[in-house]
Amino acid sequence: MPERSFVSHLQTCIGAGKDALERSRESRDQLQDLLRGYVEAVQSIELEREEEDNESVRSALRDFDEHLSDLENAIADLQRGFATEVDQSFHSLEEASDYVTVTLFGRTKAGKSTLMETLTKGDGSTIGEGAQHKTTDVRPNHFWPPGQQLLRIVDTPGVEGFEGEEMTEKANQFVEQSDLIIFLVTDDKVSAGELDHFGNISTFGKPIVVLLNVKEKVEVLVEAPEAYVFEREKIEGHRKRMERYLRKNFGIEETEVIPFHARGAWKSIQTSNEELRGASRIDVVKKRIKGFVEEEGLAARISAPRDVLRSYVRTIKNALRPFAGKFRSLSWSAKDLQEKMDSALEQVDIFGKRRLGEMKSVFEEASADIPQFVDEIINEGKSGRAINTEWKSFLKQHGVHEIGPEFRSEVVDQVEKEISRSADRARRAADSRFQGDDIDGVSSAFKGIQEIEGRKKVRRHGKAAMRAAGSGAAGAATAYAAANFWNPTGWAAGVAVAATAAAGYAGERAGKYGAEKWEEKTEERIKEKRDEIVGDLRDRLWSRYHSLNDELHEWLQDEVLDQLHSDLRKTLGRLESVSSSLWRRTVRMLDELDDYDQSLERRWARQCMEAEIPDVEDGQIELERAAVTPEVGARLLVSSDSDANPLAACIGSGGERAKQVSRRLGVNPVVFIDAGSSIEERISQALYSVDVQSTDVLTKGENKKVDVEVPGPHVGRAIGRNGENISQVEDVLGLDEIEISEV
Repeated sequence: MPERSFVSHLQTCIGAGKDALERSRESRDQLQDLLRGYVEAVQSIELEREEEDNESVRSALRDFDEHLSDLENAIADLQRGFATEVDQSFHSLEEASDYVTVTLFGRTKAGKSTLMETLTKGDGSTIGEGAQHKTTDVRPNHFWPPGQQLLRIVDTPGVEGFEGEEMTEKANQFVEQSDLIIFLVTDDKVSAGELDHFGNISTFGKPIVVLLNVKEKVEVLVEAPEAYVFEREKIEGHRKRMERYLRKNFGIEETEVIPFHARGAWKSIQTSNEELRGASRIDVVKKRIKGFVEEEGLAARISAPRDVLRSYVRTIKNALRPFAGKFRSLSWSAKDLQEKMDSALEQVDIFGKRRLGEMKSVFEEASADIPQFVDEIINEGKSGRAINTEWKSFLKQHGVHEIGPEFRSEVVDQVEKEISRSADRARRAADSRFQGDDIDGVSSAFKGIQEIEGRKKVRRHGKAAMRAAGSGAAGAATAYAAANFWNPTGWAAGVAVAATAAAGYAGERAGKYGAEKWEEKTEERIKEKRDEIVGDLRDRLWSRYHSLNDELHEWLQDEVLDQLHSDLRKTLGRLESVSSSLWRRTVRMLDELDDYDQSLERRWARQCMEAEIPDVEDGQIELERAAVTPEVGARLLVSSDSDANPLAACIGSGGERAKQVSRRLGVNPVVFIDAGSSIEERISQALYSVDVQSTDVLTKGENKKVDVEVPGPHVGRAIGRNGENISQVEDVLGLDEIEISEV
C-alpha cells in the first residue's frame, strides 16, 4: 500500500489543479477579448475617402486599400488561430485534470517503455524491440503506484518521430498535459537531435529530469554497479557534455541528470530480486517522482493554466512586434519622403524659372533679325502673303515655335530626375531605419525606385512625343508603386510622374502666333510700311514672349508644382496617417498584453495566497502587484485597508504562511512588501538581503528613477545575475529604473 501522505499529496495537487483551471477560464476569455478588440480596431482604420480627378491617385489608393485589407485579414487570421489554440490547450489540460501526469520522452530504444513497465509493474507487453517508431501513439493510462488512479505514466513515441505538423502538435499536447517530464537518453548514444528535442521541450517551462539509461550487462550491474556501471567520472562526463550543448544552443544553465539501469530495474521486478533492484537505481527514480509530487507538484498544477496563457501572450507579442516596427518605419518613411519630395519640387521650380529666363535670349536674337527678314522680302519683291508664310519659317528657324513644348518636356524630365533622386534618398534612409529596427525581411521590401529603362532624350517636336514623355514614365512608375505595399517611395514616384504626364498634355496647346495682318498687302504697300512692319512684327514677337512666359509660368506653378504637391500629399499623407494609426494601435495592444501579463501573475499569486492566508481570502489584505521568476523568487506588493500589519499577516508565525505560499508558487524566497509604506521602506523591504544605506528618488515627468547606495560587497547581490534581481524589484514597485551604486 502506498503511503497515505503520498496519496494525500496527489489528491491535493489534483484538487488545486482543477481549481486553478476553473479560475483561469476568466483570464483566458480576457485574452480572447483583447485579441478581438485589437482586430476590430485595426479593421476600423481606413483610408480617408474623397473624390479624385487623378486616375493615378485613385489607382494607387485603391491598391493600397487592397493591401490594407489583406493585412487586416492576416491579423484576423492570427487572432482566430490563437483563439483556437488556446481553447485546445485548455481542453488538453481539462482532459488531464484528474491525474498528476509524468510523461516519458526520448528516442526509440532509450528505455521509456521499460521504465513505464517497471513503475507500473506491467507484464512487459509494451516494451519495444528497438525498431523506429515502435511506440507510435500515447499508451493507455498506466498508473503508479498500482491500484491508485491518481498518478499516471504516459509513454510517448520516439522523439525522432515528432516530425511534421501533426506529430509536432501531438508532442506539444503531451508536454502541455505533463506535470513532470522525464527525458531518457542512453550512455552509448546521445545525439544532437535528441538534445534539440530536449531543449525545445524545456521551453514550455515544465519540470524536466534527464534519466541516463546505462546499457551495461545486467551481470556487471550486480557485481560492481559503482565501479563499472555508474562510474562517477563517466557519468559526470555525460552530464557535462549535455550541459555544454544545452547551454550553448538553448541557454539552459543546469540539467538534472539521474543515472539508472532500465533493463536491470525491469528484471528486478520480474524476479523479485532486491539486490538487482537496488543496483539499478530505480528507487532513486521513484524517490525523484515522489519528491516532485510532495515538493513541486502543487505549484506545477496551480501554475499550469497560467503558464499556457503566458506562453501565448509571449507568442502574440513576438508576432505583433514586427508589425509595430513596420508600421512605425512606414509612417516615418512616408513623412520623410514628403519632405524630400517638397525639396525635389523646389528644385524643379528653380530649374523651370531658370529655363524661362534663358528663353528670352531666343526672342532677343529673333527680334534683332526681324529688319533683315523684312528687307529680304522687299528686295525679292514679295507680297504681304509672303510675310505671313516666311514669318512662320522665320520663327521656326529661330526656335520660337519649339520653346513651349521643349520647356514642358524638359520640366517633365526634370521632375522625373528630381523625384527619382529624392525617392532613392528616402529609400536608403528607410533601409537604414528598418535595419536599425532589426526586423527580418522588412529592409528587402524597400527596393528603391526602378530605373525607367529606355527613357528617350528630350524631343523637341510633336505632341505625340510630349504624350510619350509623360505617360510612359507614369505607367512604369505607377506599376512599380502598385507592386510594393511597403514602399512609399514607389507610391510617390507613381503619383508624381503620372501627375506630370497629365500636365504634359498642356504642351499640345500650341497657339497661333502668325502675321495674318499683312497677308493681303501688296509689294508697294510693304515697301511704304517697312519700318511699321518691322515694329509691328517686333511687337507681336514680344507680345508672344510675354504671353508664352505667363502661360508657362502658370503651367509650371498650377499644373505641375501645385498639382504634384496635392497628389503627393493625398497619397503619402494618407499613407502616413494610416500607418501611424496602425503603429499606435499595435503599440497600445503590446502595452495591454503587458498589463494582462501582470494581471495574470497577480491573480495566480493571489490564488496561492488565498489558500494559505485567511486575511487575503476574506479581502482584508489585497495583492497590488506580483513578480515571480524561478531564478529570483517572488516579490509580492500587499496592502491593507485595516490597521492590521499586512506583512505580519502574510508571513505568519515563524514564517509558516510565507513557506506555504512559497510551496504553492514553487519558488523561493517569497518576499512581501508593504504598499502603504514609503518608497524608501518599500525598496529596503524588496532588497531584504541588502543593507540599503541611502535612497534618492528622482522624478522627471512620468518617469521615476531611484538611486540606491549599498556597501560594496552588497552591490552584486542587489543587482543579481544578469540584473535579474533588481529588474524584479523595479517591476513589482512600478519603477522605471533603480541604479545601484557603492557607498
